[in-house]
Amino acid sequence: MARRRTPNLLNNLKKSEESTKSSSTQQSSPIYSALSFPEQLETFLGLSKCYVRIIFDFWCLLECFCSALFLLALYLKFKCLAVTSICVDVVSVVLAIIFGFSTLVFTLVLLLLPSNLPSKPILECFGLTTIIHIAIALFAWITCIEIKVAKNELKNKYDEKEREEEKRINSCSRNFGDIPYSL
Repeated sequence: MARRRTPNLLNNLKKSEESTKSSSTQQSSPIYSALSFPEQLETFLGLSKCYVRIIFDFWCLLECFCSALFLLALYLKFKCLAVTSICVDVVSVVLAIIFGFSTLVFTLVLLLLPSNLPSKPILECFGLTTIIHIAIALFAWITCIEIKVAKNELKNKYDEKEREEEKRINSCSRNFGDIPYSL
């Protein structure tokens, strides 16, 4: 006994045939059109906010790892582990400055485009760029302070070693009197 096709099955077959026909006609049309630039810009800005959040999350994880190494260095009195944090901060500042300049150029290009763009995406891009630049400046300032503190710590360490060496030499010269050192 043959089964009779139900209307739902016929409707599904018609829809699938229409979708294959429409997909073949869509392939000949251009993917990007000038008419949809504002919509594409809004989509791009939404995605860029997501990407900035993802990059920030990875950076936070990296900083947590470096902070753990820094605390381990303080606990074990092994100063070489503390250098990792400074190196990561310097590399992060350099990458952030490059990223900041690229967002600045993108914002300037948007401002120089014809005025038929809606103001909302331009203001969002300008706000995002401003927030990024403030964060970069703050982080660069903190990194400079961190480098100065590390420099002073190393300088104090070497000055202390020089004083100890000088004390040792002075104590030796008092013990031996004015005997000249000769080979």
